[in-house]
Amino acid sequence: MQEYDFVFSVDISDTEPLIKLPYNKGEDPWQAAQTFIHRNNLPQAYLDQVANFIIKNSQSTGNVISQPTAGFVNNSQPRNKSVFIYLIL
Repeated sequence: MQEYDFVFSVDISDTEPLIKLPYNKGEDPWQAAQTFIHRNNLPQAYLDQVANFIIKNSQSTGNVISQPTAGFVNNSQPRNKSVFIYLIL
């Protein structure tokens, strides 16, 4: 099982389960967003939103991010701790 610095939970629909968006510090956030979009058959139009979400929320230094940002519900901690970050598309 691969470990990630962050695993974001993404809500794409009220009727679908959350899907996971894994990300490691140092990884290109645009590539991670593109891979996520392709893997989950999401519209390409989400690329900027997903990449910017990764950039903003992966800058955490271990503190919980608690402020919502334009459609996102955030609560994050780095690897080896519970991570619950929600991206609502």
